Amino acid sequence: MKRRSTAGSEPVKTLRRQTLRPKRRNALNAPDQAPSAVDLQEQVDALSRELKEAREQQTATADVLKVISRSAFDLDAVLATLVESAATLCEAERGLIFLRQDNYCRMAANYGFSPELEAFAKANPLPIDGRSTTARAAASGVVVQAIDVLADETQGELALRYQRLGGHRTNLGVPLRREGETIGVFTLTRQEVRPFTEKQIELVSTFADQAVIAISNIRLFEEVQARTEDLRESLQQQTATADVLKVISRSTFDLQTVLHTLVESAARLCEADKATITRQIDGEFFRAESYGFSDEFMDFVRTVPVPCDAWDSAHARRGADRRHCDMSFCCRTVHHQANRTGDDLRRPGGDRHRKCPPVRRSAGAHT
Repeated sequence: MKRRSTAGSEPVKTLRRQTLRPKRRNALNAPDQAPSAVDLQEQVDALSRELKEAREQQTATADVLKVISRSAFDLDAVLATLVESAATLCEAERGLIFLRQDNYCRMAANYGFSPELEAFAKANPLPIDGRSTTARAAASGVVVQAIDVLADETQGELALRYQRLGGHRTNLGVPLRREGETIGVFTLTRQEVRPFTEKQIELVSTFADQAVIAISNIRLFEEVQARTEDLRESLQQQTATADVLKVISRSTFDLQTVLHTLVESAARLCEADKATITRQIDGEFFRAESYGFSDEFMDFVRTVPVPCDAWDSAHARRGADRRHCDMSFCCRTVHHQANRTGDDLRRPGGDRHRKCPPVRRSAGAHT
């Protein structure tokens, strides 16, 4: 509406007051509704399960690390703890760890299986021929799962015999890999047809890696121990040789002292309980010195010759063909030779040797 101004001819515009009304929103643009109490409870339950599983895994890992630290050189204890922890966390009733030897997988640890199956597994290792879940995992180097063993046509007769003894239906094989080679297989089983999840397989693979570390540590320790033992034996031999040379240099004209030192050093180095050394006199061999025998016994047998034409004693065979001869019953041989002279050694000191149990080792030498 226009009104004329009293001051001029220009019309004056009047403003109409507009009422602001809220716009209606489309139902599609409406914000999401707040989650219901049921949804929230499901989320809480899922998070609680994940937290519980994480804590169980951490606890199991800590237990395994404790066992490895306490039993760093006890492979059986470490493997037993690993297979038990893996089976418990992955909801498997039973489990086995196989170690590869040549073309076979031999059982090294058992959890949950009966003593009958354990004895059967030890007597019947699985050949790596692809006729079992464990064999396929060992041959391929990848995870193999048989969801239903009885429905798996690749299972061979030996694998089915394992199944009949164990009663398992689902079988999982996770290879133990070291430097690109499979050194064993981690096997878990379930008594019902229920496949393992990807998360559980990943967890078993973690335990398999820990098993590989434990096996590597044990083998490294054994190698170090073997080298240390070789060095110790070498040092003992060098020390004994030096002692003998010292005695020879000091006792050049004392033959009995030299012979006694020689036979004693040889017996100690070879871990023999008793030893004798003989000399040839007028075509016959006589015991000249000994180690481990009583003086009374040696005083008697010094006069008993050891004939070289007889093949019923270590001394005679060694003297006749000049080759090394090992005999573990030196005291019984001496008794037999004494019987040939008509003396049964039934005298103080002699009867003890005649009735003594077999010694670990005995040594005989000739000069």
